[in-house]
Order: sequence, then structure tokens, then C-alpha cells
Amino acid sequence: MKITVEDVAVKAGVSKATVSRVMTKKSNVNPETRRIVEKALKELGYTPRSQAAKENENSVIKMVMVVVGDVTNQFYAGLIKGISDVIHASGNMVVLCNSEYNAAKEVEYIKYADSCNFLGVIMVTAMESQELINLLNVIRCPVVLVNRYLRSMDLDVVCIDNYRGGYMATSYLIENGHKNIAHIAGPKNSTASQDRLRGYTDAMKDANLSISRNAIFYGDLKRKSAYEFGKSFLKLEEKFSAVFVANDIMAVGFIDALYEEGVRVPDAVSVICFDNSPVAVQGMVKLTTVCMDPYPMGKSAADMLLRKIQHSEVENKKLVFSPEMIVRESVKQYSE
Repeated sequence: MKITVEDVAVKAGVSKATVSRVMTKKSNVNPETRRIVEKALKELGYTPRSQAAKENENSVIKMVMVVVGDVTNQFYAGLIKGISDVIHASGNMVVLCNSEYNAAKEVEYIKYADSCNFLGVIMVTAMESQELINLLNVIRCPVVLVNRYLRSMDLDVVCIDNYRGGYMATSYLIENGHKNIAHIAGPKNSTASQDRLRGYTDAMKDANLSISRNAIFYGDLKRKSAYEFGKSFLKLEEKFSAVFVANDIMAVGFIDALYEEGVRVPDAVSVICFDNSPVAVQGMVKLTTVCMDPYPMGKSAADMLLRKIQHSEVENKKLVFSPEMIVRESVKQYSE
């Protein structure tokens, strides 16, 4: 349903003229009234048209916005290339936006895509927030999620089976004799991180292994957060023989911290991670990882978006890729 100025006026209890004055930043508005109107605009997810879009309501900018959490993450580079190849072949262009896993930035980018009448949006990362949900419910262009989904709404999704990947990674450690296994998870508001964590916990439970309160640490998918955890890891009273890390970049940060303390992987601690980006083989130890080739995922997401652009009435789809295990050097058989 399209949100109008009238809807905002009703919610705020003011006239449409007052709403317009607030949106155009006129000075003759009472500060408290301005606050109420701005709150209504935010809660309803209303985004005013840009001037270019107002001049021609039927015009669509032939650009697709791609929102990614970390442009330096090489796994995302494969996704972006797959997306770009398909979008460019269709005669359109890609605009890349780096959100730094910041929910507010994601909302800002989506508002811009909507107000400028973009052809569509592909979100490679999506931090679930109520403001994002409100906005995606009223956006005027199609949206496809990659390697994420939102529990509270139905959208087109292309993703790896993160639950199965988390289960596989943890089970591999268990098969190699590890019982006390820690997990460095991603952000709590990321469904990919949630599913990988759920795979870890279910694999532990199915093996009748306990999970202590110190076993789970939440990072932000970047190197520094796992590096900081690695510094405190060795000081924990409870000792873990293995760690499942939610992505390669955090695994590298964690291992760097251990090596600075003279602790070697896998001799002292086994590590398994997720994604199989190039950094998995560039460090001091080649990482065993669970993965899926990101390029076909990106192509599938772009194909899905173009399909929705051409046939807006088609039902939303969810395409799930199965992960595979790449065994390298970072996991060692454990014996007490």
C-alpha cells in the first residue's frame, strides 16, 4: 500500500500543509509539531519523491542499487560480480552502497532508491529492524535479499542454507573428537548469523554436548571484533579445543590474536569457518571452511530481480543453495 501525505497528516493529527512544510524544512513550524510529524514520517516509512521523479511519475532510473555490509569482504565481491554481469547484460547499471552492517545506513540507502525511482534493490546484507520492515512494506520498486531473509515479511530471497552449514561445521569438529566447542557468531539481527548459530547449537545437542555460557561470542563479521575476542579467549577459565567462526574474516582476526600469544592453530586450537573467501588461504594457516560459490548466487539474485521487474505480480521465490565443506589445515583430531 502506497503511503501518502494524507496518511502522515492523519497519524500526526495535523494538516497536509503542515506535513509539506515539515518535509520542505520550512521554518514556520512549531518544534513540537515538527517532532510529531517527523516521527509519523519515520514510523510509516514515507519517502517523498525526488524532484526528478516528480517531473515524470512513470520514469524509472535504469539503475539497480546493491546494498552490501562490507565492500572489502571478498566473498561479497563474488556476489557483486554475479549481480553486475546480469544487470549490465540487461542494459542497466549497478549502484553499490556500503552499509558497514549499519541498520540506519541500510534504511537511508533504501529511502534514496525509492525516492529516486530506481529499477530495483538487491540487499546482500540486511539488518532486521522495524524501520527497515516499515520501509520495505511501502517501497515502490522490487527488492531481492541475498544470503539473508527477514522473518517478518515475504520477499524474494537467494541464500545458502546457513543452518545446514552451521550444523556441518560443528559436526565436523565433533567428528574430529572435539567436545568443548566455542562459536563466534555474527550480529544478532542477521538471519544468516542466527541460522549458523542454530546449526551450531543443534549439532551440539544432537551429540549430547553441553554449551556453556562462555561458549558463544557475538562479533560484527569484521576482523577486529574476533581479534579482540581472541585476546580474551585464552584467559577464559573454561578451555575450548575448537572454535566455529561465522565467517572467514573473523576467523583470521581470531587466529591473529592467538598467534600473537604464541598459540598455534590447529595444534592448540582447531578453527573452522564459513564462506571460503580468498582470505581463507592467505594467512598463516589455510582454513577449513563451509561454503558456496558466491558468483551463481549473485547471478540468480539478479535474474530474480529482473523477473520481478518484468512481471510484478509473480509470487516471491526463495532459492536455497546447499553448502559444501572445504577441508584444509585448521582442524586437528583431538584426543584427551
